[in-house]
Amino acid sequence: MGPAGHGRPGLAWGNLYYVVRLAELAEPPFPSWVDAGYIGFYPFAYASFVLLCRARFRGAPSSAWFDGLIGALSGASVVALFVFDVVVAVTGGAPATVLTTLAAPLGDLLLLAVVVGALSMGQQLPGARFGLLATGLVVFAITDCVYAGGQRHL
Repeated sequence: MGPAGHGRPGLAWGNLYYVVRLAELAEPPFPSWVDAGYIGFYPFAYASFVLLCRARFRGAPSSAWFDGLIGALSGASVVALFVFDVVVAVTGGAPATVLTTLAAPLGDLLLLAVVVGALSMGQQLPGARFGLLATGLVVFAITDCVYAGGQRHL
């Protein structure tokens, strides 16, 4: 099992905790341990993607890695430009609330920035697996941004 597989129990634990402890509450606490389970997935997802790129781009010249870094930073700047201010304005409230609400959409969008960086390295990536990974990240990013935009925990 790769690093992303090790992150799935956090997602499952967060869902289980929500169903058992918080689903029936009129006002569930936010942030809660559920959020810790969800956010705990991201370090494992980053590690998985780094290992995928490292295996795929073994022996790539340093200029290709630099191109990838520039692509990832460019993607991250787009995230900062379009998402960060909107989510902060929508959530308001305590710093823990803002950070928790921002964690998932920013985590997803930064993973997409890393995908853009990998694509800019100019080497062929594993076709179907990489396409499926990128598609999943786009779906995660869209759903998390829509969810974060709907949060009004003040």
